[in-house]
Amino acid sequence: DNYTSARDSFRVLKNLSKNYIALDILKNQLCNSKIPLYFFRKIEVAHKTGDLVNIEHDVGTLFFKNTSVDLIILAEGQNKDAVLLNNYLGEAIYNFYKEQ
Repeated sequence: DNYTSARDSFRVLKNLSKNYIALDILKNQLCNSKIPLYFFRKIEVAHKTGDLVNIEHDVGTLFFKNTSVDLIILAEGQNKDAVLLNNYLGEAIYNFYKEQ
């Protein structure tokens, strides 16, 4: 079975971010309908999505001018609602940090 935790996902993200090739792959993620949906191409985002029935995860780093923010969203529930949770949390983080 595919089980993970926020801690495990964070560790994998940090380890991948140390390798410029892996980081570039994460920055070129083709599925951008979760965390970066509302700000896609406005800032750089390195992320990896994951989904199963009633599971919608997205784990990534948002790169702002003066800082970066790691965001781990592990959402379980109706897929539409879980995707919306990813969208709204991504948008909230973007809006908070975009001017800082």
